[in-house]
This record gives sequence, structure tokens and C-alpha cells, in this order.
Amino acid sequence: MERLLDRMRAQSYDLGTKLRLSRFRRHEHTGQAETTHSNPLTIHEALQYEPLSRDRTIRVIDLAPGTWDEPVTCSLRTVHVDDDDTRYEAISYAWGDLNDRKTVVCNGHVVSTTRSLFEALQRFRCADTTRTLWADELCINQANNEERTMQVQRTVFIYSFAVRVLVWLQHEDDQVVRDSLDAICQFVCEENGFSRFGYPVIQRHVLYQWRGAEVTSVSSEYSPVNDSAAMDALRRICASTWFTRRPVVHEVALSTSVFMFWGHARIAFDWLGIASMCYLVKFGNTGDNILHCYDLFQLSYSDPNVP
Repeated sequence: MERLLDRMRAQSYDLGTKLRLSRFRRHEHTGQAETTHSNPLTIHEALQYEPLSRDRTIRVIDLAPGTWDEPVTCSLRTVHVDDDDTRYEAISYAWGDLNDRKTVVCNGHVVSTTRSLFEALQRFRCADTTRTLWADELCINQANNEERTMQVQRTVFIYSFAVRVLVWLQHEDDQVVRDSLDAICQFVCEENGFSRFGYPVIQRHVLYQWRGAEVTSVSSEYSPVNDSAAMDALRRICASTWFTRRPVVHEVALSTSVFMFWGHARIAFDWLGIASMCYLVKFGNTGDNILHCYDLFQLSYSDPNVP
């Protein structure tokens, strides 16, 4: 089984090296993103977009604070990514069904967005402070083909300059989420995953967050039944539409920090990456997205030995 791991590492080495090096060089790259729909939705007719210059300027979302049930309110602001005071978090998400829509208030106008983005903004909103984010659906004028093309070409450095990447998977039943994350974290701890594969055990006392509270332990009892639960849980997460998107390679690989949000839970991508490594070594490649999760983790992990 170690040969399988060696082969997977070899396959991802070239791309991983190129992506990591580009993070330090801060060059502009071209790429593909979900904003390149052939028939862009004219959902921003009420919004007046100020033209963006051709240098490294982008729009960010200032998400107003609020409670869970309050309307989602935000405003757009133009920034230059090279400015020292430019700080934002980039949202990585799947657009989902374009006909399943919700509304947010942006720049004082009621704007229609995909349900996926609405739920992400609702989830990431702070209770008492403004949060600055980047999300392609709102930050790019989808009705302007020239701007869409220009901004899509900048997607890679937009994610690489972000303070962190927030991956929104989807809403899920609370008990399913908690049971799944408990099983995954318990599996990694039982397999001694971080130490086994030579990853530093830094702040691993926090397994994940649930509704903002840190979860630091799960049941100490372990049996083969837990292996099955962990396998099912990892498959369930990796079956999310987010894992099928091609742009996630750039969005995650060049980021300095990645957190996964699943319902009301937040977990560092490291836990899922190590879990996928333990899974592949113990059970082999079963032909699902777990191998893809492993590849993404290998590309995103910041190895201090890489120049």
C-alpha cells in the first residue's frame, strides 16, 4: 500500500511544485472558473458596477453583521490586492442550481443570488463585526463579458492573496455533520495520522468547531465499526459538489489557510487531508473522490522546505 502512496505523491509533485512556487512569486495566472457561463445571468441589473482598471484591482464584499434570521446585507468595495491594508477572505463554493435563488441586499439594492452563495454569506456573517470577503458571483460583473474574462484570469492570485480560503460545502442535518466529523477525527487520531505521515501536530487539540465552540475530544472507545463509520463519513463529505469543480485546484492549492464549512461546523482542511491519506493506505483507492481530496491536500499543504 505504501507503493500506492508513493505513486500518488509522484503524480502530484510537478503540479504541486509549480503551484507552490507561484504562491511566492505572486505572478498573475490564467485559469478557468465558474464565472465563465456561456449565458451569464443578468441578475445584477439593479447594481451599478464601477469599471475595474486593468491592473490588479478587484471588488470585495463588506458583509454587514447580523443574526442568522436577518436579511443578508453587504456592500461592494474596490481594492488593489498589492496594498498593505488589503485583507479579505475568499469563498470557494459551487454555484449549484442556477434556478434555485435567494436574495441579498447589496449596495442598497435587492439582488438575486444562487442559494449556495446566499447560504455561504449567511454562514460566514459575524454577529457584531463587518467581514470582508471575495466571491465571484457578486464581485465580478457577470453581465460584462470583458470584465468576466479579465477577472477570471486573475482568479488564481485573488485566492493566493486572500488571508484564508473559506470552503462552503452545503447545509446538512446537524446530527449527520457531528457524527461524521467525530468519526473522521477519531479515525485520524486512532491511526496517529499527523505523526505517521510527518505533519506537525500544531493546535491539533482542536478537532473542529461546532456553532463557534471548539470540539477537543470525541469518545475514546474505538472498534472496527468506527472504521466503517469514518469511511462512510469521508465519502459523504467528498461527495459534495464542491469536490467535482475543476477550479478548486487553484483556489485551494495557492491558499495560505483553508477551512471547510459544512452546515454549522468548521474544520481545517488538514483533518480531511490526513484522513484521506489514512484511508487510502488502509483501504486502497475505492474509485471515489477521496483520492481527489488527498491530491488537493498535497497541493495545498505548506511545506516549510519548499522555497
